[in-house]
Amino acid sequence: MQQLNGLHISRQESRRAFVLNVVNGMFFSFAETLMDPTLVLVWFVSRLTTSNLLLGLILPISSGGWFFPQLFLSGKVQQSTRKMPLYQVISVARFFTWLALAAALWWISAPAALLVLFYLLFLASRVAAGAAGIPFMEVTVKTIPMRARGQLFGMRLLFGGLLGLLGTRIVERVLLSE
Repeated sequence: MQQLNGLHISRQESRRAFVLNVVNGMFFSFAETLMDPTLVLVWFVSRLTTSNLLLGLILPISSGGWFFPQLFLSGKVQQSTRKMPLYQVISVARFFTWLALAAALWWISAPAALLVLFYLLFLASRVAAGAAGIPFMEVTVKTIPMRARGQLFGMRLLFGGLLGLLGTRIVERVLLSE
């Protein structure tokens, strides 16, 4: 049993948290490759509109949606005694925003309606991602020893990048089939 940031956590629990965090990072990188704002989403929106303003809004929404909620939530999350339930709820909400967008692609054929829905769901997804970032980091700090965090994020990036290569092949096939 080791003490980590005031918590007593077994080596087995810490190792399990490490492995799950790396797997999470792999799938996160894969998903981010499939929904890359600078390539995939701009290409998608360009099929719905020729507006340079709307095309140019994708990246600021992506970045701003990540940072903006953190301004308001960081203090509240740090005061919270249980961070994992918050992370789980926000992650599920984020998942459902992307699921709703996928469903909209099947059922909505009007480009203007799809464009509006895309921006609403994309904004909701990015705000949820930003809100989930704080409890995610808090949980990581409480479950992964400091000496292992560099290795953790290195492995997340390495294996996530490798899985991301598969994602680029999928994106390539979709874009070339157009």
